[in-house]
Amino acid sequence: MGFDAITNQNGWAMALVGVSIVFSGLLILSLSIAQLHKILDIWEKKGDVYKKIVEKREQKAKKVQAYKDLTVTEWLEISVKQFNILVQAMDDPFALPVLLDVAQKRGLHRPHSALTEFLKIELIIPDGNGYYRWDKRVFRNILKKGEGQ
Repeated sequence: MGFDAITNQNGWAMALVGVSIVFSGLLILSLSIAQLHKILDIWEKKGDVYKKIVEKREQKAKKVQAYKDLTVTEWLEISVKQFNILVQAMDDPFALPVLLDVAQKRGLHRPHSALTEFLKIELIIPDGNGYYRWDKRVFRNILKKGEGQ
């Protein structure tokens, strides 16, 4: 009896596992309570979160409709192809003034108008750091629409 019986029946191991389980449970409980304020903030602002989700869906629907309503003229299709070649030769992301300068040096037709149109249809999108990216998905859609007309 005593300690020999505990050792023979793996009592020390069971005690260690039990202590580990209880300690882990208490640790998880304390972390949950420590982060409870964040969950409550989200719960209080659920209306705002829902509004943001609805706004994003509406923006996406408007964007899809804008693509459907987009008329790809011959000038736009040619400009898109020409600028695509220039953008491929540049670093990604690129600076818009540099692209404009290169387009003017290459003698492209109405580069200011083309860049303005590209920004409207979100073919060129800002990256938030003062540079821009070429949206290849929009580029492919424009080419598809241009071929179909």
